[in-house]
Amino acid sequence: DGMKEYSVVVVPHLSNGEVNSERIAEILATKSAGGWRLHSIVNDEGGKLQSSLGGADSMSLNASTVSIKEDRVIMIFERNAQDA
Repeated sequence: DGMKEYSVVVVPHLSNGEVNSERIAEILATKSAGGWRLHSIVNDEGGKLQSSLGGADSMSLNASTVSIKEDRVIMIFERNAQDA
């Protein structure tokens, strides 16, 4: 299949806690027009996935009192590198 490239898009949930399906639909349309295919989608409630992966924004020495607990959807897109 050759080389792949990936793009990650994070979509915060709405203020009422629901998934922002309208924003997800916009992203899907935009990305597919650019040759991207949705590879994976994860509903990350409370930022648990980010913290478990040890993401850089989950903890910072400069902002040790800040904790990211945001509910969000993480979308991972894939395309062939030559499609870029």
